[in-house]
Amino acid sequence: MSKKSLLYIGHSYHNKTKSTCFLKDLLETKYQLTVVDFNPANEPYDKLNGVKGQFFDVVVLFQIAPDLNRLKHFLRTKQWVFFPMYDAVENATFDFWFSFKEAKIINFSKTLHEKIKSFGLDTHYIQYFPQSIEKKELSQKDTIYFWQRVSSIQLALVEKLFSKIKLKKIFLHKALDPSHHFEEPSQALQGKIEASSWYNTKEEMLRTLQKASIYMAPRPTEGIGMSFLEAMAMGLCVVANNKPTMNEYIEHKKTGILYDLENPEPLEEFDALEIGKNAQNYIKQGYLQWEKEKFNILKWIEEPVQIDVLQLNNQFDVLTCKLFFFIEIFRILRTPYSIKINLFKFIPFLTIKK
Repeated sequence: MSKKSLLYIGHSYHNKTKSTCFLKDLLETKYQLTVVDFNPANEPYDKLNGVKGQFFDVVVLFQIAPDLNRLKHFLRTKQWVFFPMYDAVENATFDFWFSFKEAKIINFSKTLHEKIKSFGLDTHYIQYFPQSIEKKELSQKDTIYFWQRVSSIQLALVEKLFSKIKLKKIFLHKALDPSHHFEEPSQALQGKIEASSWYNTKEEMLRTLQKASIYMAPRPTEGIGMSFLEAMAMGLCVVANNKPTMNEYIEHKKTGILYDLENPEPLEEFDALEIGKNAQNYIKQGYLQWEKEKFNILKWIEEPVQIDVLQLNNQFDVLTCKLFFFIEIFRILRTPYSIKINLFKFIPFLTIKK
């Protein structure tokens, strides 16, 4: 019996990181995959011309969120499936999510899942775990691996956070995400830095990573967080901003260290080697859980989309009230001053449930 057809539309950046292979491998156990990768920010929808007019049993959107109405002009399908990434849509409002009302939404972030669930849309949650990685050599104490990816997490932040801890060495990996910039380290750090750029193979990166005892999570938020999860899987103590998905895996001072990026304070002394062991054991248990539960993804994809109409109506009630409020504000501002005092009777609308 032939497999069903599935079109996988993903972000072209993942071709470089290979971070989505785990999902493609899972989907290939049940579906015949056709893959189209592109970056909608700077690449045209023309990349979909190769599948234009075709029918697929399932269309999967991973991270990127193109307009479904526009996609319908390119292809036909029985089932839309959207895997959103928290870091890409953390500030998205109801109107954005409502555009995916016809899609099955599968989240790797519990925080995002709960938000979408409150809107009444069809969402499922599953937590990904990588396989543990055994080190071939012992970590060097007070040694940190820092992958510079974004402008908001620089060496200056590392220096501030570890000002009470004497770092012996910093393995600096300079491979920034597009449109981000690098700031040169202070003179005090320069003698401790061993720099690298993009590695030829993942194994090459892991060989350097295993020399450190601490891993600095490179982004303020994550969609899944492959880089810091692999560091935990190797037994490193991850230091991360207290936001999803990092704080959905890390328990402060037990399986990692959390800090506040908006108000960073120097960290107190901690046992990185002990925390790293705890993190690795946690990942080992999580991987067993993932191996059992990952097939739920295939089950969810086959299920029809179900909307919570009551929750959805509640959202529309809120939007209607807000619209009414702003219309009244506009009307009142155009009336004589003596009548504008009536504005106060609309104040209760300011307390509408968000």
